Amino acid sequence: MKIIILALCFTIALTYTSTWRVQRSTDSHSVEEKIEEGYELLKNEPGSSDTKDLLLQLNDMKAEIEDELALTSDQKYDLTQDMKEYKEIEFDHVKPMGDTIMEVNEHSHVDMALYSRRYHAYEEPGSSDTKDLLLQLNEMKAEIEDELTLTEQSEEIIDDIRQNEANRAKRQARRDWTYPSREDAKKVFKRATKIWESVTCLNFTENDTATDRIVVIKSEGCWSFVGKRGGIQRLSLGDGCEEVGTAVHEIGHALGFYHTHSRHDRNKFIILQRQNFVNGWLSQFTEQTTDTNYNYGLTYDYGSVMHYGARSASKNGRPIMVPRHDMKYLLTLGSDTLAFYDILMMNHHYGCFDSCGGVCSSRCENGGVPHPRNCSKCLCPSGYAGDFCTERPPNRCGATLEVNSTELTLTVTMGNRYSLKPKDEFKTCDFWLQGPPNSRIRVVLDSYQGITADGCKYMGVEIKTRKDKRYTGYRFCSSTNVGDVLISTHNIVPVIFFNRHTTSRVTLRYRIGKASIIASC
Repeated sequence: MKIIILALCFTIALTYTSTWRVQRSTDSHSVEEKIEEGYELLKNEPGSSDTKDLLLQLNDMKAEIEDELALTSDQKYDLTQDMKEYKEIEFDHVKPMGDTIMEVNEHSHVDMALYSRRYHAYEEPGSSDTKDLLLQLNEMKAEIEDELTLTEQSEEIIDDIRQNEANRAKRQARRDWTYPSREDAKKVFKRATKIWESVTCLNFTENDTATDRIVVIKSEGCWSFVGKRGGIQRLSLGDGCEEVGTAVHEIGHALGFYHTHSRHDRNKFIILQRQNFVNGWLSQFTEQTTDTNYNYGLTYDYGSVMHYGARSASKNGRPIMVPRHDMKYLLTLGSDTLAFYDILMMNHHYGCFDSCGGVCSSRCENGGVPHPRNCSKCLCPSGYAGDFCTERPPNRCGATLEVNSTELTLTVTMGNRYSLKPKDEFKTCDFWLQGPPNSRIRVVLDSYQGITADGCKYMGVEIKTRKDKRYTGYRFCSSTNVGDVLISTHNIVPVIFFNRHTTSRVTLRYRIGKASIIASC
């Protein structure tokens, strides 16, 4: 079996500083360098046409980002239709630093970290033109800072827009690092590595002398470089980032994953609402190209751990992106757990299925694939278990319930009302709603009591009714969705109740649907 060994270490010191220097592994100049060039031109040549050209280039760059994210007429039509189903959702706030990566990063001012170096205007006595140009350049620099905000991918955005290279040059950021190592961040990072190890052929080894290694640091916010860079590679789990799901997400970046909502085909699956964006965060949602993003033929999954929540970077609490054609997936966006398609893609990316003879070499059912650590058994999508994915997960709670034409109810209460903070991992109750062969099952969310958050990251219910059994089911964690109806495409519907904080109480109604499945060969 092919095993990828990654090295990591947790460095310990006392304090940290905040001076950044940004470089690119290409001969072209970075935005920061261009701005500095502009200042030199202004300082020495107040009327320089070159400086004016620079200002025009920066303006053009902002315009290109806006043009790239402009909606087509088809998208505008679909958005209008989708938003007819939208209902205002009242969200809860659990963590002081924020409940999503975007909220934590915004609270931590990560958007300003890459470009924290401040420039001072050089005054040319008696030259009003110079002063005006300096003011323009300061304003333009602020706009570019606002457009190139998130640490994870800001420099790559330029490559998306310009497309000057067949292979994207990796951003490099250097910093003088000293910081306190915190046991909670170390604990969640190690748990996150175990999650990735359990479903791939990857091994993580703690080694503070390896040439190539990940160093987990406490910086401002949650971030990681995308893909292996070589040498010491930093991954930040700052204040508010001490969550297993957050660490799983950042490790995904380090292993080569971009955000799911940045896939080159994302416009088929989500629609952006630019009017709801916080100023300065729009550029974080430019899409990749087919040159920079390869998805191994695997579909887009709303439940991906690499997907931001619908309200990420929202200035008004309304969604900045919505699922195209299926608004019932709105709260699924922003998941804290691995989707089965995340697992499949990572295994394809590192050739983990090669030792098993490919993904179709076993007797796996219900969308399962050979387990890269034991090819005689299967990796199963959520809601399925057993050596060949033919069984219901064997949890302490849960059952297989027979479904007929009489409408029945299922109520599940989970959690501890006295819980002071979220647990690291979910407790789950797995049910199967099973009807006669070739029947469809109708499921209705009858009531919900509990916390409401993007991605249902604290509690909720997942209902799997789609034809593709690998695909993440619909996740509900808001009373706004009470009354929503799902009709299955199979006679078995896995239903997964999950909780990791305080008490949740969910009631479903279910019965045989009117339509029957037409059997085919």
